[in-house]
Amino acid sequence: MSLIYYASVHILPDASEFLNFYRYSLGSEHQMPVSSLNPMVLLRSFREEIGRYHFLENNLIFALLGACVAYLAWRRKPADQHILIFTGAAFMGFALFAGNKHDIYAILLLPFFLLIIAEGLVSLVKAGAGHTPTRAFSIALILLYLVIGLLSIARPILESRGYDYYAVTDRIQRVVPNGSIIMGLPNWWLGLVDYDYRSVMGLTYLHRLEGASLEEGFETLKPNYLIFDPGLNWLLVEEGYFLSEGFEVYKLPRAEFKNILTERAEMVDQFTDSWHGYFEIYKINWGN
Repeated sequence: MSLIYYASVHILPDASEFLNFYRYSLGSEHQMPVSSLNPMVLLRSFREEIGRYHFLENNLIFALLGACVAYLAWRRKPADQHILIFTGAAFMGFALFAGNKHDIYAILLLPFFLLIIAEGLVSLVKAGAGHTPTRAFSIALILLYLVIGLLSIARPILESRGYDYYAVTDRIQRVVPNGSIIMGLPNWWLGLVDYDYRSVMGLTYLHRLEGASLEEGFETLKPNYLIFDPGLNWLLVEEGYFLSEGFEVYKLPRAEFKNILTERAEMVDQFTDSWHGYFEIYKINWGN
């Protein structure tokens, strides 16, 4: 039913536009790993898929996952087979047919990996109910797993405890009047919700979907202010025009971007943040 709903709402109303946008989301040059029929490409895709979950930053979870997968496969209970087949098929699908995914997509499978580990550990505790050493080992393993997991969560929190996101957005608001249209990376929209905030990624969307040049994209989005930060600077390239290899599709031509700023923009503020680096805030002049 969910597939029928998705097709009727998102695909059938304008199938050509859906396919156009889908091709854009993958990058026009991105190929399914399996289509290469190259064992090294497939191996790299599987390695990258595993790397998306950052298991090497928490080796205990990786080891427990492998052990629990083997145990549940050996035990062969119907419930075990369901979760292993579903999770394995989804993992294989991502590695063979998708690839090219950001690490945030780990959220799609990580809960299932944790369920597999939980089932394996709970089964180990139950199996040792009548044997004190086995039960003690099982409980100690679970406690160690929880401690390591908490440390992996606490570590980045402690490392970034001095971070102040709103110090950046508050500084931007000092020079941007209410009601202005701001363009920048999506990073800052949360702190600037009182403005009409437009993602600079829209320039690439307009180019790929509408055939607009960079200047035409600017004129379509028509921002009053631009946030130029290290992330946006990274998107600019010296050569090429809207590159299209995977995530490189988001790259923008540096010379043309800088030319637009030279012709239409006036810097109204610049500052440096200890976490993010330098910022330049530009006012865009559209004339009449």
